[in-house]
Amino acid sequence: MFSSDPTIAVTVNYRNALEGHVERCVQSLIEQTYENWTAYLCDDASDTEPDFPYDRRIRYRRNKLRLGSVANTLYTLAYAADADIVVQLDGDDMLRNHALSVIVEHHMAGADLTWGSSETWGFDAGIVYRAEPFKGDLWDFSAMAPRSYRMSLYRQAWEKWGWSAFADETGEPWPFVTDIAILYPLIRIARKPTPITDVIYYTDRSGMNHDPAREDIRQAIIRKSEKLQP
Repeated sequence: MFSSDPTIAVTVNYRNALEGHVERCVQSLIEQTYENWTAYLCDDASDTEPDFPYDRRIRYRRNKLRLGSVANTLYTLAYAADADIVVQLDGDDMLRNHALSVIVEHHMAGADLTWGSSETWGFDAGIVYRAEPFKGDLWDFSAMAPRSYRMSLYRQAWEKWGWSAFADETGEPWPFVTDIAILYPLIRIARKPTPITDVIYYTDRSGMNHDPAREDIRQAIIRKSEKLQP
């Protein structure tokens, strides 16, 4: 059981985030009503460096060589091993100012894995992705969205081809693979996974879901996954 003031490690991993995104993410941390946190920012060899506000609770590291999304995330999580609670963010996420307090409340109540509802900002602002419970072994790699036929295809592709289903011709994992690599093992071992139905953060989809190159990636996965169907 945690103390009444558990320590929180916030990990933020990114590469070539859109201008202003990391700065907004950091500012949202500084404005948290819950103050016992330390943030670990890991820039995966971006072309430029962000200019975010200073705060003594922020640790910043910039990789000299690109590690890739999965390796970069796991590398950063190692710094957070001693914290009571670990919160994982992307560089385009912004927390609402009560987000960490809400997360602490859920973990104090016994949750050992939580995921929060989000609202989009920037492109298509105002769309809410409500956190839903996992049911048995059914999962999609983003618990914030309802399960869909496409997600079930992703899962089948994972089980049949493993990493090769989610990598390009060079073997480089596609961006969302980090979600699978981190979330799936946690879901399998969590004793009390708990969705947070309140919106606790904002995310900008304009740099990811609406990027034409990444849309081509998603369509390629769908085509590959459909080969699994009878």
